[in-house]
Amino acid sequence: MAIAEGVLGNAWSETSIKENAPQSSGVYGIYNRAWIYIGESNDIQHSLLEHWSGDNTCITSAVPTGFVFERCDRAERERRRVTLIPDFGHAAIK
Repeated sequence: MAIAEGVLGNAWSETSIKENAPQSSGVYGIYNRAWIYIGESNDIQHSLLEHWSGDNTCITSAVPTGFVFERCDRAERERRRVTLIPDFGHAAIK
């Protein structure tokens, strides 16, 4: 099952991250035409803002266009991220 399946993504911008990403625990995906990065965090918004500000050159150089997220507690988010990684290289964004 893809991350945030059936949910429209959010634009990759500082404003969109601040308006749409929660300050809560969960998993998130950053994408352009394909997945760029799958992460997990205690604070999704904070992690996305760090990526937006250029903390990871691999993400920045891939020129993201959007993000999605799922809220879940710490135990669930670690399990969820591990299940998402095998699909990471094979799924295109629709």
